[in-house]
Amino acid sequence: MSTPPPRWGAEPVFAGTGGGGGQPGIGTVMLRTMRLVLRPIEPNDLGQWLQYCDESDGSFRPYFPTPDSLDPLLRFDLAVQKTLVGFQSGTAARFMAFDVGDGRIVGQVALNMIVRGVMESCVMGWAVHPAWQRRGFGAEMCRSTLGLAFAPALAAQGKRSGLGLHRVGCSIMPRNVASLRLAARLGFRQEGLSRKYLRINGMWEDHVMFSQLAEEFLA
Repeated sequence: MSTPPPRWGAEPVFAGTGGGGGQPGIGTVMLRTMRLVLRPIEPNDLGQWLQYCDESDGSFRPYFPTPDSLDPLLRFDLAVQKTLVGFQSGTAARFMAFDVGDGRIVGQVALNMIVRGVMESCVMGWAVHPAWQRRGFGAEMCRSTLGLAFAPALAAQGKRSGLGLHRVGCSIMPRNVASLRLAARLGFRQEGLSRKYLRINGMWEDHVMFSQLAEEFLA
């Protein structure tokens, strides 16, 4: 009898080395939910990525830092490179979420600043294409990524299950109402306000700080 998927709806598929036995890298990971496939961005995703940015940049701009480059091709190359380096070094796990129906990019989600040792924590960020907002895709995408973050690094029979992190944090601008609601839906707890925490489009912006612990998510 096959093992049922975890309650967060995604069974991670690991490829390559790293992430187990004390090795620092994560290897390559893919997550599949009922409606989405989450995987690292690849060079052959250029067309889809350009369409996603063209349709989404306007709605994302008030909440995102200015891109490293305004050249879309250079931005794509940097995104692919940063994604690869993050997985190889074990410091980040960045995913694009694709609709299993039409293959279009629904959004993006990342576990950034992964720190091991006495912290075992990371910082999470997400964005959802405007056409897929208010339909539960953001929660589906983020919940599966939290499952990867918190699931034990080694499960039964030595099978890789997740990253085994203890704590996931996120920071959200107070006027980003949609993300505040999503954080609450995902089970994040508000910890406080960091004044002028990040520079967004040339302005230092306050951010509400949230966190979630492994024992809370896995309970």
